[in-house]
Amino acid sequence: MKSLANSKGISLYQASNDLSDIQNEFIERFNYDDQEKFLNIMTDEMLAHANATNDEVEKLNQQVFKQEISNINLTNTMAGIIVFCCLMFLFFVVFK
Repeated sequence: MKSLANSKGISLYQASNDLSDIQNEFIERFNYDDQEKFLNIMTDEMLAHANATNDEVEKLNQQVFKQEISNINLTNTMAGIIVFCCLMFLFFVVFK
């Protein structure tokens, strides 16, 4: 779909519709049992592709989550250092 959309300058939605029309024309030549087999294979392939995409998204989400945790830890550390420095400054000003 991506290559069709890129080569014709159309949206992915339109490319999907065009490919669906081409597929329907293709399977009309088959008998009912062969159509069912073909569509089952296509469904399995689409599910496999969707699962692979979901796996990639999950990996990206894990990376983002780890980065967010790292950022939160860094922010907490910096806040602690700033508070400590302020307290030390006040301690030396008050007990000068």
